[in-house]
Amino acid sequence: MKRYKGRLKARDCEDGLVEREEIGSVVKRLIEGKEGKKLRYRMKELKEAAIEVVGENGSSTKQIEELALKWKKFAPGYPSSRQ
Repeated sequence: MKRYKGRLKARDCEDGLVEREEIGSVVKRLIEGKEGKKLRYRMKELKEAAIEVVGENGSSTKQIEELALKWKKFAPGYPSSRQ
């Protein structure tokens, strides 16, 4: 079983297919094992971070607002676009 931050990968056979037992093992580890607990905790952290950055005062929201204001300045009929 290969371990990556935020996911588990099942081993495949020579033919590229994953055997039923391997799938069962991965599912069991996700449900009952430490790997599953760590992944659920990591997913909760990522969910909270995503909610924060797209919230009203989040960094992504602020960046999009700034970009929209820059584009608006170049829009026809916008007062500062006239020279």
